[in-house]
Amino acid sequence: MMLGILSLLLLFIPFHLSAQYTSEKDFKYHFQKYGVEGSFILYDLHRKSYAVYKRSQSSAGLIPASTFKIPNSLIALELGIVKDENTIMKWDGQERSIAAWNQDMTFGDAIKVSCVPCYQEIARKVGVKRYHQLLKSLKFGRMDVNSETLDSFWLRGNSNITPMEQIDFLKRLYNNELEVSQRSMDIVKSILIIEDKEGYVLRGKTGWAVEGDYNVGWFVGWVEKDGKPYFFATNVEATNPDEAKFIQSRVGITHAILKELLPVN
Repeated sequence: MMLGILSLLLLFIPFHLSAQYTSEKDFKYHFQKYGVEGSFILYDLHRKSYAVYKRSQSSAGLIPASTFKIPNSLIALELGIVKDENTIMKWDGQERSIAAWNQDMTFGDAIKVSCVPCYQEIARKVGVKRYHQLLKSLKFGRMDVNSETLDSFWLRGNSNITPMEQIDFLKRLYNNELEVSQRSMDIVKSILIIEDKEGYVLRGKTGWAVEGDYNVGWFVGWVEKDGKPYFFATNVEATNPDEAKFIQSRVGITHAILKELLPVN
């Protein structure tokens, strides 16, 4: 599935980003197929241009869910909580519904399987005071961190980030413009790699948060092709959705939108 999405991205880019914004398209069908609402953004750094679906929603703040593992990884590295991608994250012995979490794993694997308990342990070691200091400099949305929300503030509560802000943060990471060490940025870029094929590299992170019956999903990242990056942010929202369809929607909707945008040969 990821390879198919990437192929569509690479074909889509040269034909549709000549203006600051493209005209808004009607992709309601694709979201209805999965029973969700949402938005999509593609940003071409070389041309400094956007392709946007539902421009108004792309400026609305949503809980970041596991996309926060990107800045949280930078913070863990900066503070020495983890040494590098090979640091072992010890399983606490508590059985959880996601089998991949029920074992020791490397820090690099922890982000790939989106290990919530691993990052909750990191959060408890960071602490409220240091989060306030570091999040202010990273400028990743508006994170609401206090003693009661310390190990869950990215999953539920008042924290929020917009899709446009996701793009901005990823762009600053790519450009090495974040106020952290080059080493930390390089390690995080490496553990975000989903595919590394001849001619392109795909980096990204999904996210999913549930509060009551309300679900928020994300798929954010960037593709590097011929030395040029293309950043994307897809978000989906639904109340009491079909769980399997919701999980699929983040990638599935992105695939369908890009396929529809391809030019006719």
